[in-house]
Amino acid sequence: MALSIDVSPLREFAQSFATGANPAGLLLQAGVAATALVLGWYAARAICARFRPSPRWKFGDGDFERVAYPVLVWIFMAAGKLILERHQSVALLEILHTLLVAWIVIRLAVYVLGHALPKGGFLRASIRTVAWIAWIGVALHITGLLPGVVGGLEDIGLSVGKDNQRITVWLVMQALA
Repeated sequence: MALSIDVSPLREFAQSFATGANPAGLLLQAGVAATALVLGWYAARAICARFRPSPRWKFGDGDFERVAYPVLVWIFMAAGKLILERHQSVALLEILHTLLVAWIVIRLAVYVLGHALPKGGFLRASIRTVAWIAWIGVALHITGLLPGVVGGLEDIGLSVGKDNQRITVWLVMQALA
């Protein structure tokens, strides 16, 4: 019998409420998140204003500030989470951190695909697909269902070749990504 441990951020957040979460602790986590948003915005503007890329080296559509902002918010929130987790549960920040990862992936995809693909329906469909995949991945992670889904996708496959190399749906999805 396998031991199942649910480490989903949503369950941890719910358990912190069930055990009588400190409202001040939640406000402190919200304060860290708000501070990270503000600091990230100012830092992204300052950095991108100081270092203007040459049009010759441009690697994407739009201003890089749209990618730098969520990355810097993620960094500031990670720093705040590291400090705060020494003193209290940071379940809310774990959820927000996961949401930021999806935001970064989507912004990076918009930036890169906007340069690589011509404007039009295919570009919009590609960006929409990346966004759906990112948000579904975040929802599965937050609810704790991601390991089960990955395990299920690894179970579906076939063996090929002399060495019976196993090709799974999960492996194909990783290759496509």
